[in-house]
Amino acid sequence: MIDAAVQDVGDVSVGRVLSRSFELLSGSFVKFVILTAIVWAPSLVYQLFFFPPSSGIGTGGAATLAALGKVGLGRTLVNLLLPLTLSVISQAALLYGAFQQMRGRPFDVGSSLQKGLGRFFPVLGAAICLGLGVGFGTLLLIVPGIILWTMWYVAIPACVLEGIGPFEALSRSSFLTSGSRWKVLGLALVIVLIIAVPGAILQSVLGFTLGWSGLVIGAYVGRVLGGALAAIVAAVLYHELRVAKEGVDVDRIAAVFD
Repeated sequence: MIDAAVQDVGDVSVGRVLSRSFELLSGSFVKFVILTAIVWAPSLVYQLFFFPPSSGIGTGGAATLAALGKVGLGRTLVNLLLPLTLSVISQAALLYGAFQQMRGRPFDVGSSLQKGLGRFFPVLGAAICLGLGVGFGTLLLIVPGIILWTMWYVAIPACVLEGIGPFEALSRSSFLTSGSRWKVLGLALVIVLIIAVPGAILQSVLGFTLGWSGLVIGAYVGRVLGGALAAIVAAVLYHELRVAKEGVDVDRIAAVFD
């Protein structure tokens, strides 16, 4: 039997997803920021101490690619794989925190990290499949990449919150987003703008005033704040899609954590 509160949700609403996401973020802002900052701290240290300005990495475009080719295969792999690894842990941990918040239950940084690490390999697989699929699709005149990005937008929440594998998560996301993909795309573009524009401004200001360190710190702050918001939005959207498709409440969705 479906709760009356669940029945009232109805179709997916971009405005409701954004409103609920900012409400959740503001409700436990310090915890979400600390959680994301801890996860991304290794990247900050690595960028500051292992890639000085003379390396050319982080300058963007062809310069970054050229610089990567000069620092050795080992360091290049670390520079490419470290952000992916930290992103996976961050997303999984933040999803746990967001759903605990949605359930009206407290969460702490330690338990969130534990839950995130517990789903590391399935989420890593889903993230790699998603990245490769969207990347390849983007090479095919961009549009296929956008379509796949929209179809698989909630693959990571599905992987974490349903305890399923990478391919099943992609399939699950495709099912959940069907019928709502224009709204999902619109929401995704709004989030990209909300994150990218302030982040670029902050990085430019800090880079201008502090040089290389400012660029790295600006990128770190952008990842912390933007990553927290993006993960919470994905969690709320996943919840909305499941309510619209299946009429389930937040406690049933998050039962995997109990």
